[in-house]
Amino acid sequence: MNSNNKVIRFQAFFEKKSPKVRALAFQLLKSEEDAKDITQDIFVKLWENPDLWMNCERISNYLYTVERNYIYNYLKHKTVASDYLEIAAERMRVAEQELPQPHDEYCFHEVELLLQMALERMPE
Repeated sequence: MNSNNKVIRFQAFFEKKSPKVRALAFQLLKSEEDAKDITQDIFVKLWENPDLWMNCERISNYLYTVERNYIYNYLKHKTVASDYLEIAAERMRVAEQELPQPHDEYCFHEVELLLQMALERMPE
C-alpha cells in the first residue's frame, strides 16, 4: 500500500473513531485538554503501527482497551506527581522553619546586647 493511500485510510479511521475516544476520555477525566492529549497519544501510537488499525476486525474493543490503559497510566502518573509535590512542599516548609528568620536574628542581637549591658552593670 502506498503512503498516500495509508494517509487517506488513517484520516477516515481517525475521523470515525476519535470522537468516541475523546468523549470517553473526557467523561472519565473531566478535562477537555487531557481528553485531547490522550486521544492524540492513542492515534499517534496507532499511526506508528498500521497493522493494529488496518487489519483489526475488532478495532473498537482494541481502542477501548488501549484508552483504558492510557487513562489508568495517566491517572497513576498524576497521583505520583501530586504525591511528590506534596512531599516537596512539606520539605520546603520544614526547611523554612529550620532556617533563622531575619526577625529572629534581630531579636537574637537585641537579647545579646541586653545581656552584655546587664553583665557590664553587675558588680565584680
